[in-house]
Amino acid sequence: MSNTKSNELTVDESIAKCGGFSWSQLAAFFNGYTSIIFLSWQLYITKFASVSATFYCANDSTLPNNTCYENCSHYIYPNIGESLLTELNLVCSEKWVVKFSFDISYAVGLFFGCVCLGIPIDRIGRRKPALLFSVILAFTSLPVPFLSNIYVLVAFRFLNGFFISGLQLACLLKVGEMVVGKSLALVIMLYCTAFPTGELLAVGTGYLFQDHWRYQFLVVCILPPLLACSVYFFGFESFRWLAAMKRFSEAERVLQSMAKFNRHQDSIVDHKLRVRESNIYSFRDILFPPKILAFSLSVVMLSLSTSMVYLTLEASAAGLTKSIFINGIIMSVVQYPPFLAHNLYNRRGRKYPIAVLLVLSAISGLASVIFAKSVKKYKILALILSLLTKGFVTTPYNALLFYILELYPTSIRGLPTGISLAVRGIGLCIALVIVDRPEEVSFVTLYSIFTGMLVFSSVLMVICLPETNRKNLPETYEDVFRKPPSKNKLKKRLLLIDGEIN
Repeated sequence: MSNTKSNELTVDESIAKCGGFSWSQLAAFFNGYTSIIFLSWQLYITKFASVSATFYCANDSTLPNNTCYENCSHYIYPNIGESLLTELNLVCSEKWVVKFSFDISYAVGLFFGCVCLGIPIDRIGRRKPALLFSVILAFTSLPVPFLSNIYVLVAFRFLNGFFISGLQLACLLKVGEMVVGKSLALVIMLYCTAFPTGELLAVGTGYLFQDHWRYQFLVVCILPPLLACSVYFFGFESFRWLAAMKRFSEAERVLQSMAKFNRHQDSIVDHKLRVRESNIYSFRDILFPPKILAFSLSVVMLSLSTSMVYLTLEASAAGLTKSIFINGIIMSVVQYPPFLAHNLYNRRGRKYPIAVLLVLSAISGLASVIFAKSVKKYKILALILSLLTKGFVTTPYNALLFYILELYPTSIRGLPTGISLAVRGIGLCIALVIVDRPEEVSFVTLYSIFTGMLVFSSVLMVICLPETNRKNLPETYEDVFRKPPSKNKLKKRLLLIDGEIN
């Protein structure tokens, strides 16, 4: 850049000069990674805490165990505490309560949290809301293992979903805004491996404490206090957000703290922050003009289609093998290899790899449904196709997070990102309903066809979105629609930032 000989640095140059992705960014990454682990762990823990346990009808103890009878007055449980179902008397006709009240209340909490908390995160900042949400989360998580009323449990599950979604959103924005250049795809794709990690932890606690569901919930409660401490002691406010909100003196102090934490304080001595004139956007600016509304709707459609495929496969994992624990491990492990696709997005751009992988996931998903309903000799092929679908859809499902960060200016980034995550909550609710009706073959087939059509529609819409590869995070909508620099210009810019040429 022409001004590199002066003592002025842009936001991206300042982040690069104070160490790039170093210790302060790693601390923010740890906060966000732990929040996603908690979200995933809480989501899947009921799958193992509500495993069917032994029960028999009180009217006639000679009848077979674990069998429901219309004329049974009540059921007796030899081991009362081994399952959420038995302790709260949620077997047979009441079994739906766990699925549609316990799980969906959490998903509804995720939805409302992402919708409602995006605006305050854009206006107050990233660090203070993250600290507030983590403290509240600690207080709403600790009572859960000690509750015995299903309705109170449902209320606390809703609160957990509400505040963990806000914490997840604040941490995601903070992590993305502290990264420069090609590292964004790598960092966010690595960040997304926290979701299968949380599922593996749920499998582990479910297996170790399968005789008592309260111990499973007690173990997961250690994370919110840990999150609150890490955000308080190691969390910096987003330097990029402070600059976008024109709070330059605070931005300078955060930059100095980051440089000191990263041991690069000498690199920014006597340097000043240079910020281009930019707008502070509001809610209206993600809807108008029509061009912005069009790609906001495209983002929503893309989020819904990927979440419906991804989460339906996740929720239907019970049919893979006879062991619920092996099923959880398989569906978790499949989600790690897509992390390696960050090079694909840096080389080929954002939208075309997302479009191609969505098409592949739709084709393999429809094929798996067809073979699964066929004769037994195709069951193995259906299983392989399901795992392939999971791998194909996980990549765009994760990549969509950093793509959305690159599509909106910093001052309004929290709201559209929150809406995108909220739409994933809708996808989760749909997945839970669909998977609970496997016996209705025609219904599931119709749903698969509808999802496939939705995916292909999303592919057409994502192609119309602007390409964001090789561009810095935008501060204005003009930055969003500006053409990305060529590879040679990008290489020269990186060299200038590093001070390797004059």
